[in-house]
Amino acid sequence: MQPVAETNDDQSVWLTVSEAVLRCTDRGLPRTPKTVRKWAARSFSSPENADISVRREDTDNGFRWSVEQASLDRKINEELEFEARKSGKRVDTGAKASAPVPEIDMLQNLDEPRANQPEPVQTGTDISEGNSRIEEELRARLEQTQQEVEFLRDELRHRRKTDEALGSVIEAFRLNSEANQSQALKEGGGRENGSWQHSSHHDIVRNTQQEDAR
Repeated sequence: MQPVAETNDDQSVWLTVSEAVLRCTDRGLPRTPKTVRKWAARSFSSPENADISVRREDTDNGFRWSVEQASLDRKINEELEFEARKSGKRVDTGAKASAPVPEIDMLQNLDEPRANQPEPVQTGTDISEGNSRIEEELRARLEQTQQEVEFLRDELRHRRKTDEALGSVIEAFRLNSEANQSQALKEGGGRENGSWQHSSHHDIVRNTQQEDAR
C-alpha cells in the first residue's frame, strides 16, 4: 500500500482525520485522532511500509492529513483481525455471514408483502450501544479540538519568540549605527580643528619673516 501525496483520481474517497476517526468507530475499532495522524505520518515517511494511503495538504497554520477511505478500511480489517487473534474471538471484517436459508423459506419471503413484515424493535441494548458510540465520537472530537488548540498555542509562542528575537536584532543595529555616526562626527571635528591650527601657525610665521625682511 503506497501513500499518495497528490492525486486527481475522482474515484477515490478522501477523509479528514475526524472523518477517519468516525469511520473507525463505526467499524468497531475506536481510535483517537492522534492514532490516525500517527498512521498517516508513518505511511507518508515510509512508503515501503505504508499502513494507509495518505496525502499531506498545506494550510495557513501548517498542514493536514487526508486519508484514502479504501486503504483505511483495509487497515481497520487488519486491526480487527489482529485484536481477534489476541482475544481468541472471531470477528467478521466484511459482510456479515449468515446461515443458508432453505429454498422454501426464500420463496415464502418473496411471496409475502413487505407490509406484513414485522418492524425491527429497538431494544435497550441497541440504545445503550448507540449512546456509547455517540460518547466515543464526542470524546474523539473533544480530543481533536484540544490538540488543535495546543497546536495554535505552540504557534503563538513560536511567533512571539521570533518577534522578540527580531526586535533585539533591530535594536542592536540601531545602537551600532548611532555609535558609528557619533564616532564619525568626533573624527571629522578633530581633523577640522587640526587643519585650522596648522594653517594659522603657518600664516603667523610667514608674516613675521616678511616684516624682518623690510
